[in-house]
Amino acid sequence: MKPLRILLRPSRCLQLGLLLMTATAAGCVTVLPMPCWPPLWALLVLACHQALRRHAGCSHPESVVGIEIDAAGQWRATLHSGKIVPLSLLGSSTVTPWLAVLNLREAGRWRVRHVVILPDAIDASDFRRLRVCLRWGSAD
Repeated sequence: MKPLRILLRPSRCLQLGLLLMTATAAGCVTVLPMPCWPPLWALLVLACHQALRRHAGCSHPESVVGIEIDAAGQWRATLHSGKIVPLSLLGSSTVTPWLAVLNLREAGRWRVRHVVILPDAIDASDFRRLRVCLRWGSAD
């Protein structure tokens, strides 16, 4: 297998989708007949902000901004903080022509990193190679 090195950039489509889902959820929470909707709304906004920074904006220190698959099939992620983390790909990862969701476990830890990749966050040829690698096990 040929090595594959991917650089991720912020995804406008993912940012827009997260904002629309947050606005919809905030609207639903607002119309609830409960006196405690302001704290729920604030928690919802805070959760959206963290998701936008971590997944869509690539600006959180723990955001994955690069993925590398070496010739031996070993996965590594480069975080926004500059740290390189060895990972293993989980079978629950999903790939479609317009979306890839990578579920990656850090070596020796229970924590799972979820990397959502839309076509606007990656070079088109890299996205194709990643999809081929995920589907068939080869990035050729």
